Amino acid sequence: MWQKVEILIPVIAILVSLTGSFVGARIGRRDLLNQATEVLNEQGDEAILQYKMMKAMLSLIMKLVDVLHNEKIINGAGEDLRKEAQMVQDMLENDVIKRKEKMLYVRDKKWRRS
Repeated sequence: MWQKVEILIPVIAILVSLTGSFVGARIGRRDLLNQATEVLNEQGDEAILQYKMMKAMLSLIMKLVDVLHNEKIINGAGEDLRKEAQMVQDMLENDVIKRKEKMLYVRDKKWRRS
């Protein structure tokens, strides 16, 4: 009986080490995935903040163009400038919509964003 146990000990040791290695790798991979998820989500927040700031700046530019046009300072070129600013704002809007469709944020099982 002990001979059978002595024969199985190396096999059991190999199985235990393989199982431990597999479990450790899975835990490490999960930790790395969680860290990457957090970093990517933070970058998504930063991108949205940059978008909001650009949108506010474009809105300010359009208001300045309107005021300068109404005061006859830019002598009729206000419409062209406003169209250019509106075109940039539309491009920005379209890009943000496309990114949202592609899911800017990485979602994991624990984290849900509405």
